[in-house]
Amino acid sequence: MVPASIRSNLAGLRRRERLLTFVWGVACWVSIALVLLVLCMFADWLIDRELDTPWLIRYAFVAVQVGVWILAGCYFIIWPQIRWLSDEMLALWVEAKMPNFDHRLISAVQLNKKGARLDGMSTELVKIVTREAEKEASRSRFAVVADHRRFLWSIVLAAPVFLLFTVPILAFYDVSFVLLARQALADVEIPRSVKLAGNSPAVWPVGDTIPIRFRVTGEYDAEMVGRVSVTPGGRFEMTFIDEDHGGANFGVDLDPSKVPVTDRLSMTARLGDGRTRTATTMRLVHRPVITDSEIKAWLILPAYCDTRKNVKKVRYARPQPRGDVVGIPGSSVHVQFEVQSEIKKAWLQLRGRQVLEPGKSEIDAPLTEFDKGGKLPMRIVKAKRFDASVKEDIDIWLADAEFDLVEGLSAYEMMVEDEHGFTNKVKRRRSLNLGPEGSPTVALLKDTFDLGDGSSFDLEGLPVVLGRPIRVPFVCEGPYGLSAARVLYKVLKKHESGNEPPPEEDWSVLDLPEYQRKAADEQFDMKSGIFKNMTFFNQVSFFLIPSEDPDTLMGRTMGGGRYFLQTKGNALFNSKGQPVPLKAGDQIEYCVEVFAAEREPRTAIPSARSESRVSTIMEEKEFAAWMKLVGEEDARVRQLEKLQKAIFQRN
Repeated sequence: MVPASIRSNLAGLRRRERLLTFVWGVACWVSIALVLLVLCMFADWLIDRELDTPWLIRYAFVAVQVGVWILAGCYFIIWPQIRWLSDEMLALWVEAKMPNFDHRLISAVQLNKKGARLDGMSTELVKIVTREAEKEASRSRFAVVADHRRFLWSIVLAAPVFLLFTVPILAFYDVSFVLLARQALADVEIPRSVKLAGNSPAVWPVGDTIPIRFRVTGEYDAEMVGRVSVTPGGRFEMTFIDEDHGGANFGVDLDPSKVPVTDRLSMTARLGDGRTRTATTMRLVHRPVITDSEIKAWLILPAYCDTRKNVKKVRYARPQPRGDVVGIPGSSVHVQFEVQSEIKKAWLQLRGRQVLEPGKSEIDAPLTEFDKGGKLPMRIVKAKRFDASVKEDIDIWLADAEFDLVEGLSAYEMMVEDEHGFTNKVKRRRSLNLGPEGSPTVALLKDTFDLGDGSSFDLEGLPVVLGRPIRVPFVCEGPYGLSAARVLYKVLKKHESGNEPPPEEDWSVLDLPEYQRKAADEQFDMKSGIFKNMTFFNQVSFFLIPSEDPDTLMGRTMGGGRYFLQTKGNALFNSKGQPVPLKAGDQIEYCVEVFAAEREPRTAIPSARSESRVSTIMEEKEFAAWMKLVGEEDARVRQLEKLQKAIFQRN
């Protein structure tokens, strides 16, 4: 058995060797860990200059470091400590360093170990060698044999690495501690002298110049030029825009033609050592559009245009082509249009004529007497409409408003605003014209005579047999309603040669009562002034054609009649109520006057007179001869027409 003094001395060498190996291993492990940590921090800083270091890379940094730490720890620290250093190995190390043992130490260790093979060897000799080795070992300390230079090597190795690690931390402690925290997967941002944050609108209309903006704080100046990366689009220079007490705005206004057609933009920016941490996005949307085909306007007529008696007056609406309105005083305007995208606001910008200086032309300008400078708010209603192109119902938004058509208005513009605050770029403009109502029209008709053979002829200014009525057929029309009619007449005395011409008579006026038809299905004939079922001898004083739907459609704008002006007792009554005797040869001049809808003041009611017609008073025989002559003349005209048709047919 190996003597205890030799074993304890070898154990001291073993402990010293493990200590030196541990110090060296720790120095190697720390150096590797710090170098790798610095490299990962530097890589993180380099990557973060352009974009936020992806979490996948940061996880990879941690995984690589932990893996290297484990492998290096196993190789440099754990394995050297668990590796067994045998007594023979240690004895050889001592023999190499202490020649005075002259192989006696290794021999004593090998020959005295358990199980040593001593066949053929002298036991006494083994004991002598052992005593000499034990004696020499008592004078020596085997621990000094270990290579203590590894302490110095550890310092030489670890010191530069420690300086490489600590100097940047001390010099750039704010950045370094953040980088260290990021290696521990802390979600913190690397500090920079210039900080940028997206400040562009989140939504912007398609086709408009695109304002890309970034909020800049920190150490910047107005001369700095940055770079904006737009996806899709490319890279553009970013310059100073404006500044306030909290920072500045940098950016660029992009021509929409430089950006591919898309519905979303992604933007990052760099300025100095600063950059945006994450990309900002901008959604591109279409502005609301008002199409010409969906614009509708109605003229709301004054209530007096409904000339019906004893009923609640209806204000009738008349469609206006393309939305351009032409109306009369007292009217209103109803405007409606359709938008196929959602809108939050809609209004009409009313415009009028403004005179700059006396004598100069007028200009079109916004009105101020309406709400908010001529802005008339509109009602908005969501509805559905069948779209033939997609064969299904689609959502639409209807906007409508009503306003009075007053003096000074010249036009209106339709404006809408969507949920993003964007208005229609193309302003749809329509004209407003306020003019006088104008007079109705009235015309006297010809008398029609049935010849009995299926043919007829017309006569204008039919002579009157003394004592018989004068036939006054007429038709009238008023676009804004009719209310009354009257016959004006006077007797033209025959002027005898050699005598002074008789004084001109004043017009006598006879109001025509309104005719009430007997059945609703009776049809009024505008060519004859009577109903189609009437004969030559029937009278219609004054009839106005009613509306088929008086609650929605305006009626009583057309009418007429055939009034019989009586000459009973061979006399007519003049405007003073005095009878005027009639005799053959006298002439009666007459016309019809019609009036538009009643209103106040009554002097403002437009009226119109027909052309005057003169009928001659005849005796019975004289009238019969005249009729015969007219009939023969008409027959000759008809015969001539037949001959002309035959000639044309042969040709």
